[in-house]
Amino acid sequence: NHRKYVTCCLRLVPAKNVHVYCEALASLSMWLDTNGFVPLLCGATGDQNYAEKCRKILREGCKQAVIYDFLPAEELATLLQETAINIHTAPYEAYGMTIIEAAGAGAAPLVHYNWKDVGATQLLAGQDQTFFCADMESPTDLANQVKAVLGNKDQLQLVATRARQKALGWGEAEFASSLLSSVQSMLAGA
Repeated sequence: NHRKYVTCCLRLVPAKNVHVYCEALASLSMWLDTNGFVPLLCGATGDQNYAEKCRKILREGCKQAVIYDFLPAEELATLLQETAINIHTAPYEAYGMTIIEAAGAGAAPLVHYNWKDVGATQLLAGQDQTFFCADMESPTDLANQVKAVLGNKDQLQLVATRARQKALGWGEAEFASSLLSSVQSMLAGA
């Protein structure tokens, strides 16, 4: 079961830094193609000029790239199930829901190296590695990390499996238990 996509699914606005993904993957075009990987960019247009710039960089640099605008949840879920790594290029983020969505579908997350203690990575955090990191302000560093991650299939699978377990590990029972614990702590301190 070969997961072929190297995905970035973010709103196309400068704050999300998607051009770094486009530049990095364009520089890896031949390597990706030789190794059976396809860049997949999907995201709603938030800034028309920026979106056009990103799509142009990827389209011209990586002929095999697949580019979508906003996708309905069902279509996105199908594509994420075929994703090897999900790259979240935003250097600053409050949460990062697509990281959890992709991890839940079995895609290993690749996030900005400063992201160890925010939003989605807190949910995924544990004693074992559940995501990869790169400097999302450097297309060169991101390209090197993409090659390293995709080149080590065993580690990629291990991290993807751990991330999926963490992403799907919070059901109703876990939430209720956590909520009860928080309420009991508040009442004990009152």
